Amino acid sequence: MARQGLGPDLVAPALAALERAGVAIRFGARLRRLERREGRLAVLDFGEDAVALGPGDAAVLATPPWESARLLPDLPVPAEHAPIVNLHFARPGPGPLRFIGLLDGLCQWVLVRPAGVSVTVSAGDAAAREDQAALAPRAWAELRRAALGFGLAGGWPEAPPPCRVVKERRATPRHTPGAPPRPPRLPAPNLALAGDWTDPVLPATIEAAVLSGEAAARALAGLAPH
Repeated sequence: MARQGLGPDLVAPALAALERAGVAIRFGARLRRLERREGRLAVLDFGEDAVALGPGDAAVLATPPWESARLLPDLPVPAEHAPIVNLHFARPGPGPLRFIGLLDGLCQWVLVRPAGVSVTVSAGDAAAREDQAALAPRAWAELRRAALGFGLAGGWPEAPPPCRVVKERRATPRHTPGAPPRPPRLPAPNLALAGDWTDPVLPATIEAAVLSGEAAARALAGLAPH
């Protein structure tokens, strides 16, 4: 479990490791276009500047499906996406860290940390259409019942504490029956695709994203079939 949160536990250590390896990290620079020459990726066009790839260079493209399709128009990508709704309650407590799954309600996953309580609603089509004013009290009532039932430490008042609601409209591909799109791992000899949607053996998860990155690195190194 992310004991401090996904940012402190996963993103910050990854950025620190990249910086120690001499990687220059740029934020807010949208990739505008991919330029190919003789079948190989030659230029990453960022609009105001561009990065040219030499004979020994390669790139990993880890972008959402709709961005990948914009950059590579013939690429098979998921056509439909599902929202995820997260509710973050400002409810500090003594601990311990707890992770709870709930059924038959609004809340699906509840992470209780000393800094607060977070609720996740996957494939939350109905929740994404609701206002925060309606979501927060309903979610708090459900997780309060669960917390009292599990005997979690700390106070669990009836009135919900302050809550921040985050709605990601295209959080994951919509997992429907039928074969999902299977894009090539190497659309060019020196260009690999990564992302949880690129090899849909698992649902769209952090684990799937990690496996896709490892597969992209192996493909560029010639260590695995494409």
